[in-house]
Amino acid sequence: VDSMGMPPPTATAGQWRGNEFVFEGDTPMGKARYTYAFHGADRYEFRIESSSDGGKTWNRFMEGDYRRK
Repeated sequence: VDSMGMPPPTATAGQWRGNEFVFEGDTPMGKARYTYAFHGADRYEFRIESSSDGGKTWNRFMEGDYRRK
């Protein structure tokens, strides 16, 4: 998981949680979580969140909703 321009210390494996594919890992600035939520073949949502308390609370940094044209 990249921490906004900082290379990650190690590669992070993702895992499926229902219709979401989630990458979560440690960075020099705390924890980071990248989530792809799939809604059928033509739409997905993407969000980046960060946590400075070990993953107890998360702050949304960015989100997007993508649809096939």
